[in-house]
Amino acid sequence: MQSRHSVFILGFILFLIYWQWFLPGPKVANDLPFVSSSALKSSLNFPQAWSEYGAEGLGEYSVFTLWSWPTAFLSGLLANLGLSFPLIERFLIMIPFFILGILGMWKLGEDLKLPTPAKFIAGMFYLTNTYILLVLDGGQLTIGLAYAFFPLSFLAVKRSIDGKIKDRILAGLSIWIIGFLDIRFVYILVLLCFLHFVYGLLIERKKLKEWVLKWF
Repeated sequence: MQSRHSVFILGFILFLIYWQWFLPGPKVANDLPFVSSSALKSSLNFPQAWSEYGAEGLGEYSVFTLWSWPTAFLSGLLANLGLSFPLIERFLIMIPFFILGILGMWKLGEDLKLPTPAKFIAGMFYLTNTYILLVLDGGQLTIGLAYAFFPLSFLAVKRSIDGKIKDRILAGLSIWIIGFLDIRFVYILVLLCFLHFVYGLLIERKKLKEWVLKWF
């Protein structure tokens, strides 16, 4: 099974599973309320410590959700360019979810030297398990986007260990992206990197001093 054909087949299967997202009209859930065009446009602003929304129209303290400001800013930018809420759902979240998820798992599989059938199965399992289905169905779309980007972020960190300064900058940027999508994924990434560090010492028999310095 050739890689290009496998990616196409994987994308087609995912489309069959997530087909309802591509029907006309907004797709909303408890954690993704419908947002009016005026509210979306107002998101094109500097980070604010006080939100005008919430608390029955009186506003609310928003410092603890400032991590989501970049996503809100992009939504506001797209709204001011004329995109509606349903289109922003698809162009900002769902389409990147498919592209990043498939690309990330495929690239990670290549890095691990997996055969094409194994990469196909890994991508299928990663993007169709019950966790991510429930996350998206519940409207936690930024979590879904962080989840899809996670393999690429780990791969960037993994390559930066033996890479050049460019690779380390890309790794730092990927961690920043994960952080503003959902800060909790940074902790999961740290745990996975720690396991990779231990694997290098115990299985690959890396020299302790050199291995520690590279990670530092």
